[in-house]
This record gives sequence, C-alpha cells and structure tokens, in this order.
Amino acid sequence: MKIAPIRPVPFRDKVDPDKAGLVMTEIRHAYEADKPVVDGVTLTVGPGEFLCLLGPSGCGKTTTLRIAAGLEAPTEGEVRVAGLKVADPRTFVPPERRNVGFLFQDYALFPHLTVEENVAFGLEGMSRKKKQERARDVLSQVGMSDYMQVYPHTLSGGQQQRVGLARALAPAPKLMLLDEPFSGLDRRLRDQVRDETLHVLKETGVATVMVTHDPEEAMFMADSIALMNGGRIVQMGTPVELYCYPKTAFAARFFGEVNEFRWTVRGGALDTPLGTLDAGTLADGAKAAVMVRPEALKLTAIEDGSSPSVVGRVLASRMLGRSSLVHLSVDVPGGGAGLHLHARVPGRYLPPPDERLEVGFDDSLVFVYPADEAY
Repeated sequence: MKIAPIRPVPFRDKVDPDKAGLVMTEIRHAYEADKPVVDGVTLTVGPGEFLCLLGPSGCGKTTTLRIAAGLEAPTEGEVRVAGLKVADPRTFVPPERRNVGFLFQDYALFPHLTVEENVAFGLEGMSRKKKQERARDVLSQVGMSDYMQVYPHTLSGGQQQRVGLARALAPAPKLMLLDEPFSGLDRRLRDQVRDETLHVLKETGVATVMVTHDPEEAMFMADSIALMNGGRIVQMGTPVELYCYPKTAFAARFFGEVNEFRWTVRGGALDTPLGTLDAGTLADGAKAAVMVRPEALKLTAIEDGSSPSVVGRVLASRMLGRSSLVHLSVDVPGGGAGLHLHARVPGRYLPPPDERLEVGFDDSLVFVYPADEAY
C-alpha cells in the first residue's frame, strides 16, 4: 500500500466557504419539541482538511454527521457541500445527490458480490469497463489489489474496512463522512488501519468529517477537532489547542486524566502545595478548581543536603508500557491529609513506596477554573 506524506491544510477560518467541502451554519435539530440534540452548530471543513466531531455519548455528534449526510433534515440552519446548498428549512437534497462518501461502523458490504463488484456497485454514468478500471484504481490505493475477486466474508475486519473505504472513495466524493469506523477492530489492528486510512484520505485531498468518542483517536486523525457537549460545540481548534489550552473544565477532563483539587484565591494567586499559580480573573476569596495533567509533574531524586520546596511521598508505582504511573502524597501546608496526585513519567520509572521525591511541574499543563463552573 502506497503511503502518502501528510501535509498541513489551511486553518478552517481561512477557507473560502464556496470552495469548502462542508459548511454548516447555525444547525439545530430536535426529535422532540424543545429538546434539541443539535443546538447552533456552525463549522467549515476545507478541501483536504480532516475534522473530528468529538464528545461523549448523546452529545449530538452523530446527529450532526447524519445532517451533513442527508440522513436527517435540520430544523434550522443551512448545510452546503462543495459550495452547493443541500439543506435548510425549505431545501433538502437527498444523500445520493450530495456527492458524499460514507464509511460507518458497519461496512455493509454485499456478501454475494466480489470485492471488485462491491466497489464498482455505486458508480453511475460509466461504462462497465470504466467502472472496473475505477474500482481497481481505488482498491490499489487502499492496498487491496490482491483481493479483488474474493468475497467479503473471507476478509478480516481490517480488510473489510479498506474495501468499505475504497467503495466510498470510488465516486470521487467532495466530502467523506466517517462514523466511528474503527470501533469494531481490536486495538493493534485499529492503530494500523486508521493510520492507513488517514494517509489515503490525505492523498485524495477530500474534505473529511469523522465522529469519535475517543480523544486520542481524534488527536491522531484530525487537523481540527470540534468538541461537543449537550448539542453544542464547546471548543474548536487544533489537537494541540484543545489538549494544552482547554477553555473549560469539561474540555480539560475529556482529553485525559487530570489531578483535581480546590484552592482559595489569595492576593490574586493560588498558593497551592505544588507552588504558586496565577488565578487569572478570579477574585480574592474565590474558590478555584485546579487541574493538573499527570505528565505535568516532574519527579527527581532528592540530593543529600538539599531542601526542595515541594516533596512527594511515593504511595505506589505501576508500569503501563510506554509510561509509568506514580501515586504520590504531597504535604498540604497546615497539616491534614496529603494531596493525592498521579504523575505520568515516560518509560520505566518505578520508585519504591515511601521514597520521597522532589516534585516540580510544567505550568503549561496546569489549568484553573472557577470551582462553581467545574463541579
């Protein structure tokens, strides 16, 4: 299978809407009156851009994808695909006329057709020879040339996924829509197949939207991520922006484990057991929710004669493969129970219980929010 380099794409707010693969403007949709499942979603996906709709179950991400596909009609708002209006309250273009490719969890391959016949099935306006040529081209693109004459039931899950991708790409769509297409694969195969899928989609230059509930998968695949909750996009940006600069406590938690504790603002700062943090716009006396990513904690041995400002006592340490997780208790000024924190350290790092370590932190991975908004 030919692997194409992944090239950056223009950021979404610089995309000409008339040339974008998908533009959704103030989309709303409700299955029951006064209970919107999609509430004011606006997004743009440029040519060659890969956008992930990310969020917990029931947040509206799949309904948003179905509206883009033409499987649901929006209650309000407008949808454009490749510059053409396909939906608003008075307009509705059916899915088969939107020039959109689909790849869902169920690849829905026809069991009585060969791999080549499955890929050629949806091609219209071509001679039989042209259909065959196009099917063989896209099967070659996804590394399935050697399986053209076999039937789907003889293929592995990863191979079926590649055939499904080839079938979706065969009509040369302007927009590709993926609904958790890797969720049925085991972990090792999933990593391999999604990597191959990403390279193929980038090589074609097609605008792509994928739904996932897995933040790691979204960061792996996406140029940009729309994090959804309660039917709304709560933050949109690059993977780095959402992981390193979460605007809300929800966003910080959703992108991975955080150590959380409350602290009170004094003199415009938070004098926490880890050190002094900027309180931002929080007023004196306000309660703050402090969130610290485990990889922000830096652990070092205490040298003889030194007096580190922050000391943690090891409670336990566990090897997790590519990293180690160390449970710590950090003393709290004034006594009382220690602050229980998790530190994630690259590679093998297994200090024994009760060892005392100096604790530092990377303040770029420490986030402060108003406590009443975080809990």
